[in-house]
Amino acid sequence: MDTFPEELIDHICSFADMGVLCSLSRVSRQFRRIAEPHLYRTICAIFDGPFDPGYSKTDVLISTLKRRPHLRPYVKVLNAECSTEYRSSIPNQYHSLLSFRAKCDQDVHDIITLAPMMETIDMYDFVAEESLGQSWLEILPALHQHTYLKRFDIDLGSSVLTDLHHLFALPNIEIMDLRRGETNYDDEKALRHWENMKSNLRQLSIVDLRTHDQVSDVADDVKLIARSCPKLHSLESFGVVYTYGSNYFRALIRAFTIPAIKNQLSYVRNFGIHKTLLAGFIVSAQSF
Repeated sequence: MDTFPEELIDHICSFADMGVLCSLSRVSRQFRRIAEPHLYRTICAIFDGPFDPGYSKTDVLISTLKRRPHLRPYVKVLNAECSTEYRSSIPNQYHSLLSFRAKCDQDVHDIITLAPMMETIDMYDFVAEESLGQSWLEILPALHQHTYLKRFDIDLGSSVLTDLHHLFALPNIEIMDLRRGETNYDDEKALRHWENMKSNLRQLSIVDLRTHDQVSDVADDVKLIARSCPKLHSLESFGVVYTYGSNYFRALIRAFTIPAIKNQLSYVRNFGIHKTLLAGFIVSAQSF
């Protein structure tokens, strides 16, 4: 491979797994320079529990990014996972649970902070610990600095949907996949952040949004978002009929189809409302 042009080696590296890339980076300085961008492009931070062998690997990664700042622009994708299943490994040990979860939150916060050119953040399976009073908003740094961010997937936990204004305002954001979250329309507070915003978001998915008033809450919150997303061309919402009832889905449709909104959203081509009896079983879907 020493005689191969660098462009060809770089192309080969784009298909190589982590083991091969690590081996290549040890061959020579040239190979290391070519392999490093691929080694750090996608970071998977998976926290299975405090006794998981890979639990401490994020410390090494964070230390490396701090010590070698030239690596930070290579990080483009973060996949963070931390479910609540690890609780079974530390029964009746609340302090251990609290310490472990605080460490997970801090590690994700540090990785995002150290990678300002990140394009995708997937925290869909980084489940918020509502019992500990935590919110994903508290563990993320100021994302307004992440001007390269294009996609954001997250489990909102108990966070309020309209509190996402700073994410919708990111200049390059195109796709959001949001799970859970709550509607809690505060007219004065929400309007202050949303009324003059013109988001570049193109695809939005909302799953299992929790509401206090199934009609007025969702209509007000989603209508506010609709007015701020003139480039939106795909909206999907998933929810359980037993939990939400038909009025919830009708409110969603009305929020995006009243004349003032419909005229502004001239680019919308895909509008799907998926109602399920149980999670995973779609019984009806509508496209507009």
